[in-house]
Amino acid sequence: MCCFQFEELRVSALLGKGGFCDVFEIGEVRLKDSCGPKHKPNFLNTSSNETLEEPNEGEFEWTREMMAENYIRKGSARFAIKVGP
Repeated sequence: MCCFQFEELRVSALLGKGGFCDVFEIGEVRLKDSCGPKHKPNFLNTSSNETLEEPNEGEFEWTREMMAENYIRKGSARFAIKVGP
């Protein structure tokens, strides 16, 4: 899982309401600060029979940047966020 500061996300359209939270489309991702060095997550370099390790800080930063660069796909938002009361 990747961590963002809420200020880094521009929340746009309401996609749905539930009993415990609302789900919003993420209309834009603007990274404020780097979390540190970055490198591609190990799960992208392993075969299907290898055991996955816990992600480290460099993998989180790589994922944050990938999401910031690819939050729109074919003109539509690609990600959503749950926001609770």
